[in-house]
Amino acid sequence: MFDQIEAITHLDRLFYPRGIALIGASDNPVRGSSSFLQALIEAGFPRLYPVNPYFEKAMGLKCYANIYDIPGEVDLAIIGVPRQLVPKAVEGCIKKGVGFAHIFTAGFSETGTDEGIELESKLVNTAKGKLSLIGPNCMGIYCPRSRISWTRHHENISGDVALVSQSGGHATHFIELAAEKAMGISKVISVGNASDLNVSDFLKYLLADTETGIIGLYLEGFAQNEGRDFYNIIRRSNSRKPILVWKAGKTPDGARAVNSHTASLAGSYSMFRSAASQLGLLIVSSIDEMIESILALKTLPLPGGPRVAVLGIGGGQSVSITDHLSLLGFKVPVLERKTQERITQITTEAGTMAKNPIDASVASVDPQNIRDLLFAIIEDKNIDSVIFHQNVGFLPMWKKRGAYIDVARIRKDLVKAVEDVKENSLKPVLCVFTSRSNKVEAFKEWSSIRDTFQGKGIYVYSSIEKAAKVLLNLHIRNRVRRLPGATTRS
Repeated sequence: MFDQIEAITHLDRLFYPRGIALIGASDNPVRGSSSFLQALIEAGFPRLYPVNPYFEKAMGLKCYANIYDIPGEVDLAIIGVPRQLVPKAVEGCIKKGVGFAHIFTAGFSETGTDEGIELESKLVNTAKGKLSLIGPNCMGIYCPRSRISWTRHHENISGDVALVSQSGGHATHFIELAAEKAMGISKVISVGNASDLNVSDFLKYLLADTETGIIGLYLEGFAQNEGRDFYNIIRRSNSRKPILVWKAGKTPDGARAVNSHTASLAGSYSMFRSAASQLGLLIVSSIDEMIESILALKTLPLPGGPRVAVLGIGGGQSVSITDHLSLLGFKVPVLERKTQERITQITTEAGTMAKNPIDASVASVDPQNIRDLLFAIIEDKNIDSVIFHQNVGFLPMWKKRGAYIDVARIRKDLVKAVEDVKENSLKPVLCVFTSRSNKVEAFKEWSSIRDTFQGKGIYVYSSIEKAAKVLLNLHIRNRVRRLPGATTRS
């Protein structure tokens, strides 16, 4: 366990290495460290050294028989050889003076066998004080700024969001989904069994890292006594960066699966929830939800309180949304009298719900009406945030009934209306577009709306449940920012 200054000094060498050796690499992209070599070549990392005594070249690069034959400086070695050859590879790294070894190979303590546990322990003892280990059984590190990647075929976008994950699969999903959303990443670390460097080590680094503003964590459990270190690192941190956590192993069966996956101790989920609440951590239940909450933190103002206005079409839908928000601890208060009067002037139709929730009915066909309604609502002193919901099949349905509706134009104007409100409001407005149909046409309509809005930096949600959970995390984040002594970036 490093202190904060040591963590920055030491781990900077990992994320910005002078050279990377790939032990076991060949021309076969699906074997061992070869997939990493291919990804690093594609990412543009300049100093790569394949190590394999059986090949002269790997993917066009000269192969070295041993890592200590490499003439250049090597700060990181990626080991992807059969398990029985890993100890020799680690010894070679020590001889070369390598700072870090990422062990991709699996089959160690996560197997639960005496052989696997003993072999991992032997690796740690051999490396202690000479070489820092990432893994085994992991994907290692991803850092777009230094052109380190393990994934291919998408743009590596540098930004200020980081993730530490005990699952390589979830870490990969995070990187790919972030690329789809054009969300920049500072670092992603897949720690696997975390036999040496663990979640707490990387968390301490990221809390002090000037390139990281938001931190995500996928946790299955902790090694013995690591949980207390994790708690203290966050509690003592002065940076107060947003930290989002997806904690797995909530059930007895899940805890058993955790032990088989990364040899971690899942611990009590109720105790974790209690600690997370004390620390102001933002709890999520999937990588998708983590990404959605991060994007909201980056693009929306934080709500001043728990009071929500609901604007949409359909009285029954509005009532069920109100129930859902109330169960999460939000309030759906009655709007001021003057706001109700403005709403009825805009909607005009008899029977329109105007108190909150607001049923805009057919008035929502005109984007100008949505703009005027949203402005009326956000100016209400009783409201801290707004959820605007609409069924994606609403406009096509009216068109099929014979109404003259230019769906493409209305969609474009609707984006402009919401964008106008967003730019002139200090209150968050979350847009939810749902579909009552599973047909391909309905999905295409939803995707078109999502892409049009996303092109303007407005992220839409496919369900009220998703939007409400994101809003809850924004609300919690606002509370954390107001804690005594808090210094925050967002």
